[in-house]
Amino acid sequence: MSTVTSIFKNPSIAEPWEGLGETIQPTMSLEEMVHKAGLNWKVVAQKIYSRSVVAPFPVEEMTDYRRICRDTDNRTYQIASDGYSPLQNSNLVGFFKEYLESAGMTIDTLGALDEGARVWALAKINGGFELPGKDKVNTRLLVANSHDGSLMFTTKFCSIRVVCANTFAMALREAGKTFKAKHSRRDQEKMIQDAKEALGLAKEEIQKYQQKAELLSQVHIDPKGQEILRYISALVDPQLLDKVIASTTPMGNGSILDNIVAHTVNKPTLLTESDFNRAGKGILDAIISSPGSDLASSKETLWGVFNGVTYWADHVRGDARTTQDSRLNNSWFGQISTVKERALDLAVDLAKVVDNTTYNRYMN
Repeated sequence: MSTVTSIFKNPSIAEPWEGLGETIQPTMSLEEMVHKAGLNWKVVAQKIYSRSVVAPFPVEEMTDYRRICRDTDNRTYQIASDGYSPLQNSNLVGFFKEYLESAGMTIDTLGALDEGARVWALAKINGGFELPGKDKVNTRLLVANSHDGSLMFTTKFCSIRVVCANTFAMALREAGKTFKAKHSRRDQEKMIQDAKEALGLAKEEIQKYQQKAELLSQVHIDPKGQEILRYISALVDPQLLDKVIASTTPMGNGSILDNIVAHTVNKPTLLTESDFNRAGKGILDAIISSPGSDLASSKETLWGVFNGVTYWADHVRGDARTTQDSRLNNSWFGQISTVKERALDLAVDLAKVVDNTTYNRYMN
């Protein structure tokens, strides 16, 4: 085992947004929400100047552009055209609030990432589910927008596994939306329609996710076996997998799944933990030792394998320089979000190969 396992001995597991978001009470006013979440600052547009390359090299204003920044510390978010009107946090959170309340939900957590560049909110969705061993999974709707132009208005289904505070967020719809603090009647009607549609989609995703979770919790597998070592390689070190199978003729059409299970027929070179990069070792440690790995739902099951990936992504990934802010930002909105989705899809595909009978019972 690598030294990463030492972090799993902490019996108190914090939510991955601890210090990045605050719990919001339903009775709070908009101003109280913004203040508690530390979002009570302004986004301003400042003039930009440049020095001419022509003698006598005067300093001139760039009249077509403005620097969009935070008023408290001049943290720059983007360079925008002169006509750009910054969206204030009070307007943004107000929209989140109206949007969620239109579908009968309320904000329960509010925060920001990347020094305020991305503002986000979580709202509870009635439901959630529980797997064997009292393995509780809560469900949320995640909404977010950005001041730096990196993220358009986004709505995602988000699950939180209670025992280890892992998250899994999947986009319901990502589309640019423009809105102002004051909406017309038509805008309000469109917002209500969109919010209800998002809630409906989220509930559908919860049902699908629960179905997959129940399947994975029933499919047993050796967490140190070759299928899992290859599964990890496919996620975070595909070049290693390519090297191992270079002399092997994979089954079927040579897909990633075929390459993972090919050893059962073709007996190629075996992988060991020492072959992995830092990410691979971290995931394997998390599969075996992370909180909840000993529950009935997870011990030597594909559900435990998948949650090893999500725990690594939310709580372990990176090095001493990696902040929890950047880790969560990437986990929800960046490349690691895609890795998590691939991890789930590949685990479900692997379940079909390992235990086709159980797969058919849950998925057909």
